Amino acid sequence: MKKNEANEFTGKNAEEAIKKGLAECGLTRDTADIKILDEGTSGLFGLMGSKPARVIVVPKAGGVIIQPKDGMTVQAKNRPAPSPAPQPREKHSAPRQQSRPAGPAEKHTYTPSKELETAVTNHLYKMFQLMGFTEEKPELKVTQAQECQADVEFKDSNLSSMLIGKNGKVLRAIEVVLQSMINREFRSKMEYVPKVLVDINKYTLKQKEIIKDNVNEALRTINESGKPFRMAPMSPPLRKYVHMLLQDNPDFETISEGVDEQRRVVIKPRKN
Repeated sequence: MKKNEANEFTGKNAEEAIKKGLAECGLTRDTADIKILDEGTSGLFGLMGSKPARVIVVPKAGGVIIQPKDGMTVQAKNRPAPSPAPQPREKHSAPRQQSRPAGPAEKHTYTPSKELETAVTNHLYKMFQLMGFTEEKPELKVTQAQECQADVEFKDSNLSSMLIGKNGKVLRAIEVVLQSMINREFRSKMEYVPKVLVDINKYTLKQKEIIKDNVNEALRTINESGKPFRMAPMSPPLRKYVHMLLQDNPDFETISEGVDEQRRVVIKPRKN
């Protein structure tokens, strides 16, 4: 590990990966730049389809390297160390969430496959049956571009609500299991297995429309007050959507703060 360069660390969640990186580099939150590459996922009930969080820890420029008793280097400035923040807070680099620190950013493409479309359709129907949702066979449409999108439509809103779950938790679990099944089935058949997304009764689409309106309202509030705006806690995919909405905005920047279900996006004026 090179202490004066960017290093990648992993953990069960972003906070664990950050703490691990700071400890191994001998840094603090005030002497390091932290970039989240992937917030990870606990998978279905924490048992299958889990993915570790990945972060980059980089010593801030302009400091002096000092050598503490334990032998680890620490990036420090010639001033007293500030008090630790009450909540974990790290800079978020939305454009690099799916990239790797070494080499150019990977941009995968794949050729749409009828076999993949059939597999996604059959696996989803089978999952619904095994979960006991046999009262209705929903309409299912699979579209393939950079990602494989499965749109499911139930006529019975009670069935769709149960499959979506509170804050979309059941829907995300279905997505994780389906992705795991597709990876296992197609990793030897395709050079690149695409990400598989599932939406039920346009839940995710509607959530993104609501969040887009909330972001626009937040920007108006920030322009009037000049102060950061903390959005309500939301799931990792929706937080990523907020970061992507503002990643090219010259006037505002976003960070994530909080842990677990209280993790949220903070929008603040960009420093010139």
